[in-house]
Amino acid sequence: MRPRRGRLAPAAPASIAIVATHWLGDTFWALQIVPFLRRVHPEARIDLLVRPSLVWLARQWAPDDRVHGLRSLVSDRHREGLPRPWRILAEARSVREKLGRPDLWIDLTSTPAAALFTGTLRPRFALGMGSRRFTARAFDLWRASGEFDGHLAARPWWVLEPAYAEHGTWPSPDEHMRPVFPTAVGAIGTADAPAPPPCAEDRRRVLLFPGAGWPKKRWPLARFVELAFQLERDGWGVELLFAPAEEAIAGETSRMLASEAPIGPAASGTIRLRVTEGPQMHHALLRASAVVSNDSGAAHLAAALGLPTVALFGPTNPARCGPLGPRVSVLCCDCRERPVGGQHHCLDRPRASCGRDCLGSIDVTAVRRTLVGLLEAGSPS
Repeated sequence: MRPRRGRLAPAAPASIAIVATHWLGDTFWALQIVPFLRRVHPEARIDLLVRPSLVWLARQWAPDDRVHGLRSLVSDRHREGLPRPWRILAEARSVREKLGRPDLWIDLTSTPAAALFTGTLRPRFALGMGSRRFTARAFDLWRASGEFDGHLAARPWWVLEPAYAEHGTWPSPDEHMRPVFPTAVGAIGTADAPAPPPCAEDRRRVLLFPGAGWPKKRWPLARFVELAFQLERDGWGVELLFAPAEEAIAGETSRMLASEAPIGPAASGTIRLRVTEGPQMHHALLRASAVVSNDSGAAHLAAALGLPTVALFGPTNPARCGPLGPRVSVLCCDCRERPVGGQHHCLDRPRASCGRDCLGSIDVTAVRRTLVGLLEAGSPS
């Protein structure tokens, strides 16, 4: 799209701000553009604005004083409700006091609320996207998100493309699809939760993530419990991890384990269950041998870290939002209505409800066999 009012992106911005108030997976992908912008504009200050629960993740890409948590912007009104306009305006004024008017503003959130935030802040040049054309008024370069038809890992690059595709260091499409962490594996930690040292036990530990953004994306809990027992019998340590918002699911899983359902009690007590914040979950991944997860942020981090990762997909399309990494296997439900091609969600609508328990068609044997295959294959050459 042509720049609004004929304006061009600044060639040497002194300050850049990136807004990525998504959930974990999308935020991780959004942050991949930071090293590129740092190469292109080495003198620029780069600030990252993310949801408060993901400040720890953004700090892997920027110093603490360059990372800011935004409470007013949401990426999913179904899960979070509609934001209050007065809160958006108040927080925009607060950010303006901290950052001034950024020379380059990159909004990857794509919601009308984020466009209102951008318009209130009045950056000198703004890149953005959205599903509502009226939000284009807030930006100098704007792209309709409905026109994007690739994997969501490539979408931040798609937003940058009109302004940067001709730059000599512009990554190839293949590089867009290789999300990585910016620091060495094992060195990642925070001041509040430093990465623990590895131990021998960790080299035989499989992490299971039964949670997901909404119920239709979750493999039945009983299957996760059965898989945990089978892996334990095979000699693996097993840990089931849950986000703080998934405490109810964690409680139900704990009751299943305690009641010896479905196939008997744990023989050696090596099945653990805990609710973790993001940094602790990340540290657990750094010490793990493999991961089994629903379509969730944990799967994307595990895949990018190079862990053998089995990802379970039903009402969402792995071609659009599957985890990317060298040792990933995706198992899809067998429902004839599952999303394919350019569709993102089942019936091409978020949280479409058709009455089917589609993930129930994936059995424990298939998951265990896939996991064992990944482990036996070893590290990629």
